[in-house]
Amino acid sequence: MKIQSYASVTSYLKKATEFWKVNEAMNGLFWELTRSKANLSLPKKYFNVFENGKVVGSALITSASYLLLSTKTKKAVKCLVKYIQREKIYLAGALGSRPVLESFYQYYSSKRPKSVFSPNKEFIVFQSPTSELRFKEDRKYNLEQATTKEWPRVANWSKSFAHESIPPLNPQRSLALAKEMYSLKRLFVLKSKDQRMMAMGGFGRETMNALVINMVYVEPECRGTGVGRVLVYELVKVAEKWGYSHCNLFSDYNGEENLYAQVGFKKKGTFCEISF
Repeated sequence: MKIQSYASVTSYLKKATEFWKVNEAMNGLFWELTRSKANLSLPKKYFNVFENGKVVGSALITSASYLLLSTKTKKAVKCLVKYIQREKIYLAGALGSRPVLESFYQYYSSKRPKSVFSPNKEFIVFQSPTSELRFKEDRKYNLEQATTKEWPRVANWSKSFAHESIPPLNPQRSLALAKEMYSLKRLFVLKSKDQRMMAMGGFGRETMNALVINMVYVEPECRGTGVGRVLVYELVKVAEKWGYSHCNLFSDYNGEENLYAQVGFKKKGTFCEISF
C-alpha cells in the first residue's frame, strides 16, 4: 500500500474520479472542491492511497486545512495517518463519512488515549428515489425560478435557514450561497396558485450524475401542510429534466419524522466534521 501526492488537481482527478463514483453521494464534496473557480479556495494538497495498483482511498486538504477523506478500508486510513504524521502536515480538522472519520480519529489521536470522537457537525446524506417511483402531480402549486421580484424574501429566508440549522450556520455564508445559486439560475420558489411564496430550494453543487439539493426552507406558517414534500418532488423533476439521474442532499435533522425519508429518499450514510 502506498500514498501518491499530486502537484495539480488535473493529475489527481485522473486517478481519483472513478473511486469517488463508487459512493457518489457520500463523496460529493470532492467534486465541489476540485471544481472551484477561485484559486484561493482550491485545496492545498491531494492524495490517493493505492493497493495493488488500485485506488482504495482518496483525500485532499482544503484551503482551511481540513482533511476530506474517503477510503475503503481501515488499513488505507492508517496508511494515510502515518503519511500525514511523517510529513508533519498540519490539520485543523477532518471531514468524511462517520465510520471512516472514526477510524481516522482513532489512529490520528492514538497518543491521546482519553480523547473522544465528538463531531461538531453531523449530517445524514440522502439520495432521491429511482425514476421508477413516480411523483404525483400537484396542481395547487407552481415551482418557479427565483427572480429579482422574489429576491428580497429569498434573502431573508436564507438567513432564517442558517439560524434554524443544527448547529446554526453563518447567516452571511448562507446568504452568499443563496446569491450564487440565484446567479446560476439554480434557486427556485414554490408558489400557490394566487402567487403566494410558500417555500424555496435549489441546487448548491453537483457531482458527476447528481445535483445536490440545498437551501430548502418552508415558510413557518406553511409547515405541516405538505408544501415541503411538493417542493422536493418538483426539484427532483427539474434535475431529471436537466439530464441528471438523481439528487443528493445533506440533512441535519435526525428525528423520526425526517421529511426526506418520508418522501422516499434513501439514506446513504452519515457525514461528519470534526475540529482538532
